Amino acid sequence: MTAEQEWSEVQVRALDGRSTVVKLPLGASVRDLKAALRTSFLPAQVSPSFHLFLKGAKLRLDAEIGSLAIGDGDFIVLVPFTRTPQQHFSVSTASQDQGHCPPKQPEVSSAANSAWQDIMDDLSAMPASPQSDAASKDFYSSCDPCSGRFTEDMKAGQISTSGSSRKRRKTCKENGNGSPQMVSSSEANGTAEKHNISKKSGVAKSAAMLCHDMQPLKPAEMVEHLKQGLGKEGQIVHIQEISSREASFTELPCNLSEAMREALKSIGISRLYSHQSQAITSSISGRHIVVATSTSSGKSLCYNIPVLECLSQDLMACALYIFPMKALAQDQLRTLIKLKNASHIDVDVKIYDGDTPREDRLWIRDNARLLITNPDMLHVSILPYHGQFQRILSNLRYIVIDEAHSYKGAFGCHTALIIRRLKRICSNGMYNFFI
Repeated sequence: MTAEQEWSEVQVRALDGRSTVVKLPLGASVRDLKAALRTSFLPAQVSPSFHLFLKGAKLRLDAEIGSLAIGDGDFIVLVPFTRTPQQHFSVSTASQDQGHCPPKQPEVSSAANSAWQDIMDDLSAMPASPQSDAASKDFYSSCDPCSGRFTEDMKAGQISTSGSSRKRRKTCKENGNGSPQMVSSSEANGTAEKHNISKKSGVAKSAAMLCHDMQPLKPAEMVEHLKQGLGKEGQIVHIQEISSREASFTELPCNLSEAMREALKSIGISRLYSHQSQAITSSISGRHIVVATSTSSGKSLCYNIPVLECLSQDLMACALYIFPMKALAQDQLRTLIKLKNASHIDVDVKIYDGDTPREDRLWIRDNARLLITNPDMLHVSILPYHGQFQRILSNLRYIVIDEAHSYKGAFGCHTALIIRRLKRICSNGMYNFFI
């Protein structure tokens, strides 16, 4: 609001977005403002019954314009409504006036109805919560969208409606004071929404009933189960059957020691997969290898067997295992100890990571021959203090990098630089092989 001498300018905006500026004396009241709007503002002329709101509060007719806290950028909102006679709400009066035609109601503009419907749709789309429920109850208790009457203007004995916007629009239709466009739109929206909800709930109910079964399913049965349940709406767009392949087995390599052969047989391994045999033979013969096979195909044996074979034959040789996660390191430690105990090989296997107690680290640096760690620990605690790990790094024969496919992006770039530093530090010692 800007003041020029004894006049003030007030911006008023309708629900459909149209606005105007009314110039009034400072001592003018809200009643004077409404009179000026009825003569100069088209939304007020089309719907002469309206209320004025400022910052969500309804303005009293006797309030002075100069006393309103209208800041820069603030505006007054014009909300039209339809006046309904008291006989329509009073039960006793309605019973006495049966047979008399009700007075003709003033028509509400289609723009006002459309704006009100948009507001109701937005309120209906809000998520259900205790706060929103309380807010909606307060809103509906203060205003009746069908009649435009506010509870503070109602007389005793009048009916104050409450509930959701759909119930109110249905009441409008029954009482005959709602526009046909608004009722038909709400009914269409309600019908479509009920159809969608029932359709979705039926799918969810069907899926929930099917998923209560605890019996194991074969691949084809699982696909059919998904198609009838969670995938009933066409989420499954392609099904391809990949034929199984016969496993290719070979005998244990001839260059394995007798102790390792007996150890493998003691844990139930009498023959190897072809890729295991090829990887073990290549590694023992002194070549770098990369093994890429599916899950649970025995990749750990491809490096555990040659590493233990080397450490059992060369009492100075050491090995370094690098895992991307601590959980994988702990799991591999158990597998490695089981194979080591079965082969009766006296090799100290230890994990060196952030969880290793400080009192144990000195002993590990001086005695461990197979060190299990991760790229972060290698970067922070091993390579910067390579002098303390000189016994291990100078005799490092095998470097095993497990889960190599996970080293990608920034993590992969950083790990590659760490491995370069490791190779440079170990360059003056024993030649090392990567698996």
